[in-house]
Amino acid sequence: MRIVLDILLLFFIVGIVFILSFFEKKFKFKIKKKIILCVMLIIAFICGNKVIGLDHENYENMFINTNPINLNLEFFKSMFDTHLEPGFIMLISTIKNMSLGFNSFLFISTIIPLYLIYLVIVDKEKKLPFVSLLFFLLMNLLRGPVDTIRHFFAAALYLSALYSLSQDKHLKFNLKSVVSIFFHYSNVAIFLIRPFLKMKWTIKSYLVTIVTLGILAFLSKGLLQNYLSEFNYTNPILMKFQYYFLFQIKKRCGS
Repeated sequence: MRIVLDILLLFFIVGIVFILSFFEKKFKFKIKKKIILCVMLIIAFICGNKVIGLDHENYENMFINTNPINLNLEFFKSMFDTHLEPGFIMLISTIKNMSLGFNSFLFISTIIPLYLIYLVIVDKEKKLPFVSLLFFLLMNLLRGPVDTIRHFFAAALYLSALYSLSQDKHLKFNLKSVVSIFFHYSNVAIFLIRPFLKMKWTIKSYLVTIVTLGILAFLSKGLLQNYLSEFNYTNPILMKFQYYFLFQIKKRCGS
């Protein structure tokens, strides 16, 4: 019953935004900003008290089993030697040191990325912010703060970084990109993507690049899998790369 209630509440929020999107011209922009912020807060409150999510139990165990750490030099020297990203270790430690529980962790892990997305929406889209919010919720709500908490947190940081880059704020882009790695190791790929962001794309060059990379990925997949399967990594970042590249691919192919 509780699972059904959580899902209905989230669908209700999406429905409200859907209705609001038809009345964009009826509201002043300042009112729109307040409404969108309220929507984000309500979603964060729901997610902070939810029981749904494929990894909900795993996140609860992660929170319970992560011991608070001292933010000293010793921690920063070895912060990438753990399986859990240092950003979440610091976040969980702060929450536990404040005598707060798992629900507070869920709320904070939701409201921070949602606020970053709110800032991008209200700064970029002045005419149709409700529509922008609606598309975001339809695409990312259930697979974002509800389910893939760590990845959503890092993805929101990267979205904010890309927005900074679009405004030629390169320092902010680099800082946000680095911080995003603290919340999900997969964001190391940002530094591989960065050179492509400097290119001036045409439709032709874009299509040629996509097709070429697709063919190369298909032809090299087997070779990379065989090569990586021969290593026993001890570094957490490399171990996760190996896991997601090898075992997750095999799991999808076998399902």
